[in-house]
Amino acid sequence: MSNNLDFLNLTPKTPLYKTWQGNCFGCSPQNDHGLKLSFTHVPGYCYTEYKIASNFCGFETMSHGGIVATLLDEAAGWTIMSNLLRFAFTMEANIKFLKPVPLNTKLLVVGNIESEQGQNIVIESCIYLENGLLLAEMKSKWFAPTQEQAVKITGRGAKDLEVYSTNAFSEIKKALEKSIEADS
Repeated sequence: MSNNLDFLNLTPKTPLYKTWQGNCFGCSPQNDHGLKLSFTHVPGYCYTEYKIASNFCGFETMSHGGIVATLLDEAAGWTIMSNLLRFAFTMEANIKFLKPVPLNTKLLVVGNIESEQGQNIVIESCIYLENGLLLAEMKSKWFAPTQEQAVKITGRGAKDLEVYSTNAFSEIKKALEKSIEADS
């Protein structure tokens, strides 16, 4: 995907605004201290446009590397949720910070599925400037647990996790179905 933004020409484009009901730092609209990222699904991809505020600086004019990593990780997670309708956990992430990521500048943050084999998923995520200049990229490996495994990993009850995932994915499914109908 690096330096290839042709996916932006694909349809349908499905906004996934406010579909996350949890308190995630990256994407929850309810988290007052979070980034409040809103993603758009395109078959095989997921992306967001975002400006990193100056309070998330590292060195004066540049974004903090932890915020850059969060953007890349969120794009990967939303790519899995919107394309595969599964929860997954980051197992490994290899980030390349290619250029300084500027503050208060419109960025395009993109994830795409590189591979999926059973419970193992590999995602590539990238951050671009509007002109297509690649600033950072991440290849990450994810684990999509069974319900039983998710209970062990999260410490939440099976019924609680079932309700949580049903609510999360029903919102995503509704948005995808609505988008497909509108595109027809």
